[in-house]
Amino acid sequence: SAMRNLVACPSLHVCLDNHNILSLIKNLKLHNKVENARELSGLICNLTLSNCYNKFDMSTILFKRDVDLIKYEDDEVTRQVLSSLANLAEDVSTHDNFIQPILLSHFSKCLSHDSINVVREAMRCISNIVTTRNTHEYISSSVLQPITFLSNSTDSECLYYVTIALRKMVQNTTTHSIILHNALPSLLTKVATVHARTRLHILVVLRDTAANSDLKVK
Repeated sequence: SAMRNLVACPSLHVCLDNHNILSLIKNLKLHNKVENARELSGLICNLTLSNCYNKFDMSTILFKRDVDLIKYEDDEVTRQVLSSLANLAEDVSTHDNFIQPILLSHFSKCLSHDSINVVREAMRCISNIVTTRNTHEYISSSVLQPITFLSNSTDSECLYYVTIALRKMVQNTTTHSIILHNALPSLLTKVATVHARTRLHILVVLRDTAANSDLKVK
């Protein structure tokens, strides 16, 4: 808990680095206690906000711990793990690490979670991952349908990340049919009322699907 609070202060990250905090995280034992998992996930989440570490180097150590933490069915742990993964995914060099069955299955599960905070962080993570086009095939096969269902969300932040993900994935024409049938009808009913940044993403999705000649009425 003390270490988690320390890394919440960015000015201390350089000092903590001298004590090899990443190595400490790598070897920390949780003893299957959810309280320990909460503290570790919070520590990792705070650390991924740091600019003192290379995200790729950090991800090689933190990624395994985040995957280890997935087994804890605790809302706080789940949210913090997703948040740290989303922070790591801001660097495209980490994206290949996300193509793992256990993570894709976890994302799918989290997109229908009861906690909107968990859903938001799952969508933020996915919207970062799909910046890299070679992830689209894996994301499409596992979580594209749940993503499109979230086009019905009344949560503005969640909807924002949904539209970002769809805008990036619409570059791949194999996604067009499911986006057209599952997401666009709902998104178009919201286009006049959503925030301008969300509206822009919706219009790009509409433009790119409309340009697909295979989907036009003959």
